Amino acid sequence: MRYLKYSEFYITNVCNQNCTGCNRYNNYAFKGHYLWEDHKEEYIKWSKLVDIKLIGILGGEPLGNPDFLNWLHGIAELWPNADITIVTNGTYFDQWPNLYEELSQYGNRILIEVSHHTPGSWIQSIESHPKIFKQLKSLTPTRNTIDPKNSAFYRLTYTDKSGMRLWLTSEWFFGDSALIRNELTNELTLHDSDPDEAADICAFHNAGCHHFIAGKLYKCGPVGLLPTFTKQFKVTVTEKQQQLINDYKPAEADWPEEDLTQFIDNLNNKVVIPQCSLCPSKEVSVKFSASTKKIKIEAVCE
Repeated sequence: MRYLKYSEFYITNVCNQNCTGCNRYNNYAFKGHYLWEDHKEEYIKWSKLVDIKLIGILGGEPLGNPDFLNWLHGIAELWPNADITIVTNGTYFDQWPNLYEELSQYGNRILIEVSHHTPGSWIQSIESHPKIFKQLKSLTPTRNTIDPKNSAFYRLTYTDKSGMRLWLTSEWFFGDSALIRNELTNELTLHDSDPDEAADICAFHNAGCHHFIAGKLYKCGPVGLLPTFTKQFKVTVTEKQQQLINDYKPAEADWPEEDLTQFIDNLNNKVVIPQCSLCPSKEVSVKFSASTKKIKIEAVCE
C-alpha cells in the first residue's frame, strides 16, 4: 500500500466568491461540478492502492456542489482511517439543513475549515447560519490566533461533543496564481519562471497539497486545472507553455505498478516538475476583499 500524508479531492470549479489571485482560478466564472458517481469506480481502485492520512474536500466552493454529501460519504467509506477537512467559505451552510448531522456522525474525523476573506465575516457567518454552529457557538475556543503579529490572519478552533472540530480562519491576502491578468485589456497569460524557484515558494509543492480531480491524481491544483480552464477561457500562451500543459500526465489507478509507485514517490519526495515554470517565482501578496462579482474574460468558442 502506497502512502500520502495529505491529498485534496477537488469537487467543483464553481465558487460564489472572486478572491484575487485564487490559485485554482475560481475567481473567474469557471464552470463545472464533478459528480461522485461519475468517478466512484476509479476512487474505489485508488482506495486499494493508496493510504491517505488526511483528506481535504474543496473546490471552488464544495458546498455549492449539489453532490457534496455523496462525495463526503463516499470518501469517508473508502478511506475509513483518514481524517477529513471540509474547506468552505461558510456561505452555503443554510442550503444544507442536515449538514451538522451528516458531518458529526464521523466525530473527530471531521474538521470544518471556514475560510473567510473579509475582515469580521466569520461573525456574520455564525449569525447567519446558526444551524451548523448551534452545538459550537457557546463553547470556548481551544486556540486563538496562530500568528499574533499578523493581523491579516487568525484562526479560532472549536470542538463539539461529537469531537468534530471547526476552524474559523481569516485570510485576506493571497499570492499570485499561475494566471496573469492585464487589467487594461483583460488578457490572460502565464508565468515563465525558473521551475525550481517557483517550487521553492509554492505552498502546493512544499506542503504536499496533491489533488485528485475526476478520478486522477495530480501534483497540484494549478497544473490539474489549467487544461480545463484553457478550454473555457482564452489564455495567451507560448508554444512552450502549451506543450507543458499538454505534456503533463496525471496518475491513473490503472497504471502499471512500477509507474504508479514512481509517481507517488516523486510526490512524497517533492520532485519539481517542468510545469512549475507556469507559476510565479516571487512572493507577491495581494490584499483583497472578496465579493461575488466575477471577472469577465473572453470565453473560448465551442
